[in-house]
Amino acid sequence: VAQAIETLRNAARDGHPFDAVIFNLRSAGVSAEDFARHVRESVDLGATRLIPVLPPGHSNEATGSGAFDAVLLTPIRPSNLRHVLVRALDLRGELGATTLEPRAALPATVEPAPTQLPLVQRLLLAEDNLINQRVALLLLKGLAAEIDVVANGLEAVSAVEAGNYDVVLMDCQMPELGGLDATRRIRGLADPSKSRVPIVALTANAMRGDREECLAAGMDDYLSKPVSRPQLFAVLKRWSVAMKNETERRDPDEIPPALPTNEVIDMSVIQKLRDLGGDEDPNLVLELIGIFLTDAPVQMQRITEGLESGDIKVVERASHTLKSSSANIGAVALSGVCQKMEESARKNELAGVESLVRASSDALDEVKVALKSIKS
Repeated sequence: VAQAIETLRNAARDGHPFDAVIFNLRSAGVSAEDFARHVRESVDLGATRLIPVLPPGHSNEATGSGAFDAVLLTPIRPSNLRHVLVRALDLRGELGATTLEPRAALPATVEPAPTQLPLVQRLLLAEDNLINQRVALLLLKGLAAEIDVVANGLEAVSAVEAGNYDVVLMDCQMPELGGLDATRRIRGLADPSKSRVPIVALTANAMRGDREECLAAGMDDYLSKPVSRPQLFAVLKRWSVAMKNETERRDPDEIPPALPTNEVIDMSVIQKLRDLGGDEDPNLVLELIGIFLTDAPVQMQRITEGLESGDIKVVERASHTLKSSSANIGAVALSGVCQKMEESARKNELAGVESLVRASSDALDEVKVALKSIKS
């Protein structure tokens, strides 16, 4: 603590104060509130922002104390870190106007945000896939809401227990605890204000049985990835605070059309990602391609190892992850093969999985070549 305060004091004295201080001193036995108090008593902070790192579900308590400019929840993801920093800088009016002003005109391919935004004040996103997290946060851009991000079902349950959310966006297949089981635990909470929170399933599956399973687990609505902004905002509006008691569940028979599977990369998906990034994040597509090229071989290796060891659950889980990432990056053919592989693994059809592993590996090689050409 003393070293941090001395560093802040020297920077302020030299005329180069820090823009923000992100700190986590729990291992040192110092609370975030005590550290903030010591800093404010010892240093002329000026415009420096104080941002503590806290476990999920603590943001309401921390921001309510008035001691901090923003809160960063664990696990820390690049997309969430950027989101928090932008919010903190914006609140203190330090970002340039050109960074925050909406673009005057958008290309015709851009999906405009609805004119009437959902009345959501606080939202929880439970999603373990980095690409999906990044895309979801971009889709939610413009929504005047506090957004917390967690990476598995256990963290989602803890966050709901500790916080007050208007809506939860819940991925169905996550490590530690899946979205369906997390939903069942939330519905079993003693506090009605927690147990009745609207939960919207986010899943790459588009089969009627999966939708019915989500609804049977206690979820209120269902979105199939990749999600568009109008779809997402329509669901949020349906389950927002002002409309909770006036809406009906979405018809589970509404199944969106399947993605085309006759091309390596669907360039319309790439264009939508470029439009999402816009002038504020022109490198979004390159960032997502980089994440995919790093993670996809890892998932492919897990599929192969799971098949060799006979661990069909590993194959199912890795196939699901690769299917979802592939769809979000426009690799529609690969996504389709992964969906078939996931379904075969779920049914314990090892022979079908073996042939699909070879097909998915070949498809991934084609995708890597295509994405590298876009990246270059």
